[in-house]
Amino acid sequence: MAQLSTLGHMSTLYDTLRKLFLLFALVSLAGLLYSIWGVTTGQMKWFYIIFCFLGVVGTCFTYVIVTAKGIFLRRRETLAQMACPSCGAVFGMETALQARSDYEERWKDARSHQQNPKDFQPYWHVRCPKCQKRALFQKDTLTLESNVA
Repeated sequence: MAQLSTLGHMSTLYDTLRKLFLLFALVSLAGLLYSIWGVTTGQMKWFYIIFCFLGVVGTCFTYVIVTAKGIFLRRRETLAQMACPSCGAVFGMETALQARSDYEERWKDARSHQQNPKDFQPYWHVRCPKCQKRALFQKDTLTLESNVA
């Protein structure tokens, strides 16, 4: 159980980083607007606008990366903490990582066959390590469906 509490800490860290980068983006945007005002009034040079623009773009890019990583971690942690609907055993991190890996393989296979991404189902196929029953983890709603054929 110590591993799960550490993972919860990682989500909190990514949420904090995401909020921090959002704040940096807003500050950078304010700096960009101030620089534009300074150039139009003749008090600043164009270099400041370029510098602030690069700051806004870099901060927004970092924000997107941190947010995506946080979503991935949240999905993985949620599945790892869920219990098998058949036997009640907790899936664990190894099962969650395997389900994610299987999903990536199915996604790559579908892409190689030019399957429409909208037709691809957003489920991770999970197999209980104890009873070997299959379930589907809906990655967008973070719910588990046990009625798998």
